[in-house]
Amino acid sequence: MTSPTPEPEEQRRDEPLACPSAPAQPGSSLLAIVGSDGRLAHLSPPIPVDEAFVAAASRHGAPEARMRFTAPCLQEGCAHWTGSSCGVIERVLAGGAGSGEDQSAKLPRCAIRSGCRWYRQEGAAACRACPLVLTDGT
Repeated sequence: MTSPTPEPEEQRRDEPLACPSAPAQPGSSLLAIVGSDGRLAHLSPPIPVDEAFVAAASRHGAPEARMRFTAPCLQEGCAHWTGSSCGVIERVLAGGAGSGEDQSAKLPRCAIRSGCRWYRQEGAAACRACPLVLTDGT
């Protein structure tokens, strides 16, 4: 007798969570583009990034200042890791980002929510703040 096939959620728990604010580098994926209103417009599905994309996007300055990328969360391998969580979203929420958003509104579209480090860590508050989070690429 074979054991039951794991549910998709169980399978995802074994995989690393996705960082929604990764650097633009080969192997990452383009998650969102900054719109004319300064907010992020998420892509679905994210677009894989290669060396040619990074080179082309870098000709106009830091790609991270105009686009958002996703890659597996590095945890201890990331300067923003606090030892148990992502410090980026903690600082963003502590600064009040997303608190002015309509709490009854639907969450923004997101292709990585089910495996997102920020969502898993902070829930819907992270999703409401996410479209407002930009980086200077440094």
